[in-house]
Amino acid sequence: MPGTFTALVVAVLAVLPGAAYLFVYEKQAGSFRVAWADRLLRFGVASAVFHACAAGLTYHLYREYVLTGRLVKGTVPLLLVQVAVVAYVAVPAAAGLAAGLAVRRRMRGFGWLNSRAAEPRAWDHVFSASATMSTTFVMRTKSGIYLAGVFGVEPVSGRRSFASGYPEPGDIYFSQTLDIDSATGEVTRVDGRPVLRPAGLLIRWDEIEFAQLHEGGRRHAQREEPRAEDGPDHAEGR
Repeated sequence: MPGTFTALVVAVLAVLPGAAYLFVYEKQAGSFRVAWADRLLRFGVASAVFHACAAGLTYHLYREYVLTGRLVKGTVPLLLVQVAVVAYVAVPAAAGLAAGLAVRRRMRGFGWLNSRAAEPRAWDHVFSASATMSTTFVMRTKSGIYLAGVFGVEPVSGRRSFASGYPEPGDIYFSQTLDIDSATGEVTRVDGRPVLRPAGLLIRWDEIEFAQLHEGGRRHAQREEPRAEDGPDHAEGR
């Protein structure tokens, strides 16, 4: 039994760098359609890479502190032990963060880390990378009316837009909306700039017939002041 437990501990410690790397990486780049069997394989491969990169240092520490018996005698510097344990997890986690951010931002040279079609739906592709915090959406609902929202940050309250991700059903919250003719889809403009309304919009994708995306629309929009007739919810931008 002790031998089995020791082997289990060694196995867990062996894949820990890969687990730390992959956990942080997937938090940034996503983990669409990744089964547990595939994830375990990635743990092992990532851990093998980290162990290979640290092989020289590992051998040096083994020769200096294990073969000499200093580890058993407890004469290893406490600071060295602390730094080694923290680095064992922190370095792979930092590598996972850097790689995940690079993939999410579509940086050149990092595409091989992820599938080119990693997102299972166009919805996830748009909101995982393409939709910046100034993208305007003009939508027509299945009932035939037009709506327009800004995927960004409401400057007064600081509320941020949000879109659901796989595997949840598609829904989206716009922190601001645009004044638009609900029948024709024509956006109201003042001095050539679309008019922003402080009211937010929450809508499900299955209610939308189609949508047009216009990046950078918020920079050229004019904010509409809250009107008393809109009531307290609209005046506060809720």
